[in-house]
Amino acid sequence: PTSILHVAGIGERLGDGAEEVKGMLRALLELAQPPGSDPQCVHMASGASYCFVEFASADEAHRALDILDSAQAIDDSPTLRTLRATFAVRKKDPLHSSITCTSAYSAARPEGLQLVLDFISPAEELSLLAVVNQSSWDSTLARRVKHFGYTFSYGLRGIDFSAETPPIPGAFIDLARMSMNTFPVSQPA
Repeated sequence: PTSILHVAGIGERLGDGAEEVKGMLRALLELAQPPGSDPQCVHMASGASYCFVEFASADEAHRALDILDSAQAIDDSPTLRTLRATFAVRKKDPLHSSITCTSAYSAARPEGLQLVLDFISPAEELSLLAVVNQSSWDSTLARRVKHFGYTFSYGLRGIDFSAETPPIPGAFIDLARMSMNTFPVSQPA
């Protein structure tokens, strides 16, 4: 645990400013029993739907994480937003964001696992979402799903090789190639 939380579901892309975020979090933390401590500082990620919230201590951040994971934040609109929080640590990386997330519940992680914030630009993200939204979603489950390449059969609990499934869109193949070129994976000897 650290004194910094990565909080998803709140940020510039959703129309939130640093002071608004601080106020919303303060109100939410005050509702808990016992109440959580006020955030010391909010670091807004430019154009993102997340932010980083700094507390005075790791214990205060841990308490806030527990509160956020079990609550919803109410903003000025009539809608509720679910917030998800994980611990974050500062990491010096000249190519990427200076703050990187780490798991809140596990110090161990698979070798080579790395979260890269802002790997694609907001414009690239919107373009990928447009590709996904070109076809209809399957809403037969409790959640919406979409399959490319193969269809997972929830009844069979495996791939349904007989189902007609659209191919993986070229934009996602390009994204996978960009990822492999940026972060080459070494093959075992």
